[in-house]
Amino acid sequence: MTNGIKLMLAIAIVLGWFSYGEYQKITKGLADTQAQVASVAKASKETMESLTAIIDKLSKRFDESQAGAAVIETHEAKEPIVFEPPKQVAAVPKEPRQWYLVSEPWCAACPAEKKKFLALGWPTSNVLTIDECQRRFGFRPLRVPFTFGDPATMDQQEKITLHNMLHGGNSHNWPGDLTEHLESTHSVKVR
Repeated sequence: MTNGIKLMLAIAIVLGWFSYGEYQKITKGLADTQAQVASVAKASKETMESLTAIIDKLSKRFDESQAGAAVIETHEAKEPIVFEPPKQVAAVPKEPRQWYLVSEPWCAACPAEKKKFLALGWPTSNVLTIDECQRRFGFRPLRVPFTFGDPATMDQQEKITLHNMLHGGNSHNWPGDLTEHLESTHSVKVR
């Protein structure tokens, strides 16, 4: 512990900020902390020295291997090595995912939704009634208009949305695997 710290603690005792017993606890704590810092510093120094030795050995081995490789290249290489870029493989175009609109003649909002859906380029064969949706995909939407992607290509979030819609729109839990639950409980043709 430095003399400056001891002097400050002595002044604090004289001014009555704390007792001599507290002074002894503080000085012991400071001494312990100094000992721990010294121990960590010693361990850090030893670790750095061992890491430096390892790096030096690896560097020496690398230099030796590079020198040997250079000799091999100059003695054995008779023709230059030519690297060619990889050949481009044509990507197989992915068929776009099919989307469907469930619409009914009695629905007031359905004509406008149908117009938007068809404007996106989807065929009229992708506009279904509730009964057609039931026959093709195994479920009946509780509200129309209802747009959904092909259940066979749904991601997890879309399956959750469909599941909640089948339960009236609120968030609902399901037992086990959602895909199996949609198929077995709700008869949705997910696969």
